[in-house]
Amino acid sequence: MMNYVLCGWYETEFGLEVFEVEGLDLEACVTQVRHDSDDFGHTDMELNGGIGTPDYDVTSKVIKMVCAS
Repeated sequence: MMNYVLCGWYETEFGLEVFEVEGLDLEACVTQVRHDSDDFGHTDMELNGGIGTPDYDVTSKVIKMVCAS
């Protein structure tokens, strides 16, 4: 079974943070990144996601997820 992959960058007070994480789904990936950074979801970012290959833009969806929680 292939994992969901989330990758991209987001802005921090120290510059851009580039990352790639794998999880069961988009929500699990977002949870992982939010655990590592309080800035994630509240700053400028560009994110791609997909099963096995992060081949579509999920930036707007992630922003909505973070704002809803």
